[in-house]
Amino acid sequence: MNTSEIELHPEAKQNYDQRAEALIGKLSAQDIPRQMEQSAIQPDIVVHHTITEKDIIGDVLVNFADGQTGERTGRGFLTGGKKILLEGEGWRELSKLSSKVAQTPNIREKVSASFIEDVTFLWIKARYEKSTSVGFSDHLVSEIIKAVVDQEIWIPIAKTQIDGVLEIGRVKIQPISKQVFDSWRESMRLPKPEEDAKVEQLFDKFRRKLQGYAAARIVVSAEPARARKIAEEETEKALAVLRWMSPEIQLPRKPSFCAILGREYVPSFTHFILREGRVSNIHQGEFTAAVPTGLGRDVLALFQKPLAMVNDLLREPNPSEFQSDLIDAFILYSQSSLKDRITDRLITILVSLESLLLKDSSEAIQQNLGERMALVCGSNLAERKAVRADLGEVYRIRSRFIHHGDTVEDVDAVQKFLRHAFVFFYQMIQAHRAYKTRNEFIAALDDRKMS
Repeated sequence: MNTSEIELHPEAKQNYDQRAEALIGKLSAQDIPRQMEQSAIQPDIVVHHTITEKDIIGDVLVNFADGQTGERTGRGFLTGGKKILLEGEGWRELSKLSSKVAQTPNIREKVSASFIEDVTFLWIKARYEKSTSVGFSDHLVSEIIKAVVDQEIWIPIAKTQIDGVLEIGRVKIQPISKQVFDSWRESMRLPKPEEDAKVEQLFDKFRRKLQGYAAARIVVSAEPARARKIAEEETEKALAVLRWMSPEIQLPRKPSFCAILGREYVPSFTHFILREGRVSNIHQGEFTAAVPTGLGRDVLALFQKPLAMVNDLLREPNPSEFQSDLIDAFILYSQSSLKDRITDRLITILVSLESLLLKDSSEAIQQNLGERMALVCGSNLAERKAVRADLGEVYRIRSRFIHHGDTVEDVDAVQKFLRHAFVFFYQMIQAHRAYKTRNEFIAALDDRKMS
């Protein structure tokens, strides 16, 4: 990446420089306390390592966060025996500036707001310590150029196996094979045997957990944090398609575990059983049998046409408002299959449908949703009436759960609804170029009702 690719407009550059310079005056100095304030709770957790001064490399930076929300409320650094802080109004101004710069058209796909925040704060520190005379914007551009590189990112997918390579949107879904792990291991060979042995242990741990399972692979040109964010966003789109292609999307009692590794919902338990003061047994396990989702060549062949339609949507370089809304609704719909409870699945699907089929909150929800969904899913009058009736029954199930806490007894009604939802999104993906906005789509459906 070169300077011409991220050249800032002169007026924007002047504005950013003025706002960054003003932040230097909002720094405050405090004495460094001799003892750190201790938490009221002192749990007897196992200490694996103690960090000493020898372990600290470079300058010490301090972050402050709200004790309840965990949101960052300030930053600081140590210099000259003092703690220099940026808090309150100054911190809020830094956050606003970072967000504004991160939205600059020619760099927003390359850097994250957190990267801009780090660069800005370190520049403020350097100016305070008089270790640089470079202006903020020039420094920022220089740091972006150094940070933006091409990166190949692999994101493991939980409980999912695939036969071959599947391209969805910008990512490739493929197995993390033995050959892949072998090549990664060779790329990390270390000259010292004792250090290389530790790397071997690390890779062995990952092999046991991941080898043979699927991962999303993507090449991104961006700074590391932004690259990871883009990779996750594109992976979520691809996983929405995988879940849509899997049987679980239409099976009320069978949840899917096809998610980014670590975000799958697999409830587990650990029980220590004591008898007469002695541990007699330890029970561990999962409440749900997490059977891996298998995508064989037969399944991939069956979905060849739908996959081509989805890729046409996901690879649209300049998506319309309607296409963006459809992608968001489709991702939410597919996430319903990750839910363990039927009621949670229903609510998630209904929200995804309402986001596409309702103009605003003033409309009669059940009537309009039922009629519009029926027009999309039904090919004749009888089918449309069935879709509307099945949707009405699902809203009654939803209402009984929300207002009375009733469990779902009519699983057959739910299964019918899941089939309708599947057909709805199939039809919508097929027609994603037919409309520019959601309101245009809804108006077209309403016109059909009157024809």
